[in-house]
Amino acid sequence: MNGSPIAAIIVLAALAALRPAFAPRETHGTPVASASWPSAWEGTPLVAAPLLPVEAQFFAEFPGATAAFEDDTRRVVMRRVTQATRKLHPVAMCLRAGGFSVRPAPAWRHPHSGLWGVTRAAKDGRGLRVREQIASADGTRVWTDVSAWYWDALIRPQTGPWLAVTVIETDRDVR
Repeated sequence: MNGSPIAAIIVLAALAALRPAFAPRETHGTPVASASWPSAWEGTPLVAAPLLPVEAQFFAEFPGATAAFEDDTRRVVMRRVTQATRKLHPVAMCLRAGGFSVRPAPAWRHPHSGLWGVTRAAKDGRGLRVREQIASADGTRVWTDVSAWYWDALIRPQTGPWLAVTVIETDRDVR
């Protein structure tokens, strides 16, 4: 058996293991005031809201800026992400950690904001419909899957920063 394919695999594995050592360092906890946020979302004015304690704790080490907003029917959490990071993860993970039962729902297209990944969650008789989307700085690329965004951002960091948006709404169809 020829040893060159095995040697190539070993070299590639070593390079992949060394990649994090040469990656740019993350900057954490950028103040909300340093980022500009939309005043409306999907045609509805947004009102700034304090981060929930669990959000504030998690976002303290987040590479970018974060903010929360509310309108009459939903909570909108926005994160301006400055680099590829595993600290941006699917909302289903947070919901499960909070004791919710979760299930994926079909992707959904909003007439103004485009395609969204959707998760339905339930806990103690309360149902939530949670949408998530990540958009490139120039708005030409949208991801509904955090993992797909991560690998793209890792390979093409020049497309950032990115805006990750999570919309949390009451779901009367989930209990």
